Amino acid sequence: LVGSEMCIETVDVLPQYRGQGLAREIVSQYSKREKANQRKMLILTCLPEKVAMYEKMGLKDKGISGSSWGGEEWHEMTITL
Repeated sequence: LVGSEMCIETVDVLPQYRGQGLAREIVSQYSKREKANQRKMLILTCLPEKVAMYEKMGLKDKGISGSSWGGEEWHEMTITL
């Protein structure tokens, strides 16, 4: 264990597989794994249009991230493990 937090830069599901709960499962599995690794928080960055989806998964929107990857505006979402 290096730190108490784990960061996922983004989760992307191919359009033909969306709506099946895959992003929810990915976040769930990361959360379980990182909690088992004694991490305290999972941080995820996402595009503004995905904020509501991640909030339904229990993540909290902390506002605009300092990341400017790809010239996009990203939100920083967190969940305590």
